[in-house]
Amino acid sequence: MNLPLGRDEAVLALACGVWAGYFLAMEVPGSVPAAALVAAGASAYRRRPVLAALALAALSIALQGIVGLSGENPGLLAAWFVAVYGLGRHTVPGRAIAPLTALVVAVAVADPTAPTILFGCVLLGSVWSFGAAVRRRTEAAHRAALAADQLAQVDPAARAAQAVAEERARLAGETLAVVRAAVVTMQAHAEAAAAALDPAHLEAIQVEGRRATSELRRLLGLLRSAPDSGAPAPRPTARPAWLGLLLAAVGLMALCQLEIVVTPDAVAPLSASTVGLSLLLSATVGLRRPDPGLACTAATMAPTLALVAGLTLPYGLWTGVAAGLLGWSVGTRGHLRDRAALGLFAGVLVFDVQRHHPGNEAMMLVVIALAVVAGHLWALRGHDERSATDQAAALRAEHEAATERAVRAERLRVAHELHDVTSHAVGVMVLQAGGAAAMREQDPDAAGVAVANVRAAGTQALSELELLFGLLDAGAIGPSGLAATNAPAGLRQQVEALVTRMQAAGLRVTLSCEGALPEQAGVAATAYRVVQEALTNVVRHAPRARAAVELTARAGVLQVTVRNDGAPRPPTTAEGPGFGLVGLEERVRADGGELIAAPDAAGGFVVQARLPLAAPPDRPAPADPAEARS
Repeated sequence: MNLPLGRDEAVLALACGVWAGYFLAMEVPGSVPAAALVAAGASAYRRRPVLAALALAALSIALQGIVGLSGENPGLLAAWFVAVYGLGRHTVPGRAIAPLTALVVAVAVADPTAPTILFGCVLLGSVWSFGAAVRRRTEAAHRAALAADQLAQVDPAARAAQAVAEERARLAGETLAVVRAAVVTMQAHAEAAAAALDPAHLEAIQVEGRRATSELRRLLGLLRSAPDSGAPAPRPTARPAWLGLLLAAVGLMALCQLEIVVTPDAVAPLSASTVGLSLLLSATVGLRRPDPGLACTAATMAPTLALVAGLTLPYGLWTGVAAGLLGWSVGTRGHLRDRAALGLFAGVLVFDVQRHHPGNEAMMLVVIALAVVAGHLWALRGHDERSATDQAAALRAEHEAATERAVRAERLRVAHELHDVTSHAVGVMVLQAGGAAAMREQDPDAAGVAVANVRAAGTQALSELELLFGLLDAGAIGPSGLAATNAPAGLRQQVEALVTRMQAAGLRVTLSCEGALPEQAGVAATAYRVVQEALTNVVRHAPRARAAVELTARAGVLQVTVRNDGAPRPPTTAEGPGFGLVGLEERVRADGGELIAAPDAAGGFVVQARLPLAAPPDRPAPADPAEARS
């Protein structure tokens, strides 16, 4: 069937015309014109399938009415099947309703009995299903090829560059936000300590600096660490192949027995031999997928036993379905041994049909031949789909590898740059605050100068940070809007936004809040980081787990609990402690709290932090907490 456009139509049209001329000559004098019309109708099965089916239905009705063509004559059968196959293969289901109805009407005109009409409906529907199956497989192959072509047109270097820009902007924005919040808080404490050189505020500057340093170490450690691909995604569970084969065999047996009971005169009387032979042939259908040749060989035993023992095989609609299924399976695999076995089965079957139901041999041959051709085309389109899918997967893997390498290199570069830029501002402020605390009693003037240096360094750092934020938001570094300076104000709103983002990314996570959650920057920021770190670990190490976030404010204590049922391993890195759960524990302790991160009794993993809502003795609240944003 791999012929250029037009040749296959011509070959099929010629075959259908010769077939029609041979069989119509038995009843129609001068059958050549009728055969030519049949050939013309069959030739349009691909380009005009609806018109072809309607024309053949009209021709059948006209021949029956004008020259008295009998309904048993198979002259138009081959062309009918080609046209119905074309309806399933080359047009949408909705447009096939009218021509299929016209063909059923032609069947009813030839023989208005209910069994014949039902037989015609099932047979035409089966042929249409062959074409529809090939059409769906062809469309899938086309979509896969289109996806592969689109991936082939993507420049891996450009894609990697875009990913690098986005990664740089996102990570830079997150790190700058941490530095900005720390500088704002430290500057607020410096302003509060400027007048009286309050040691508590001077100590708070150093504590906040250590907190910021710990957070920066965590972020920079994540930049330096290699991406964790996590566990492979689960493959979708498919229905066992044997189940479909078993259902097909059982359904065929049921159809056979129903035909024997309902139409014993048309099929065969109900007896032990008819039931046994029908069960034997039906059971062989269950072998067609693992070994079509063996299935055809086993199926040949039924008509062979009928011939040798003089028994009657109950022919009917079910035998056509069985022969079609076997032909389809042989066509999909296409081994020479399978085709030889199918040829033997078809020969014995047609010989037995001629013995008991003369005139139906042609129908049986057409059903088998069409099933073989449709199965072969279905398998070819399946091969095309798999080839395109494999090509797309290879291209996608190549793009992802190039992007991952580029992002990894950029992360390392950003880590070095941000370390140099951010550590200076925080380091200067911490150093000057320590000097002021040491000289406050011996040399108050020098201590005052040190506090003024803290404020000046903070002012300078904030101006530089605002400039960098402006560049990020304007899109000078990566896409615009990634600086994320307008975060929600309250802890509840921040955590809700975080949970929403995690849910959008595919994590199954729930949130529950109880009590009046804190608004002060220090405790709220730490609680938010606990939730963020815990959910990040779930995504990295247990991506298919369910997580639950609980925030409870009671009796002066804020308890933050994040549980998941996937038992993730605690994050580790070759860079040493200072980020991840280690850095998080340092931050919680700086706020006077405690952190627990361990497997729970239910087999999952829990991260729990207890934070005092009142500021610890060595770290008073900032003078203007509304400005200290995390």
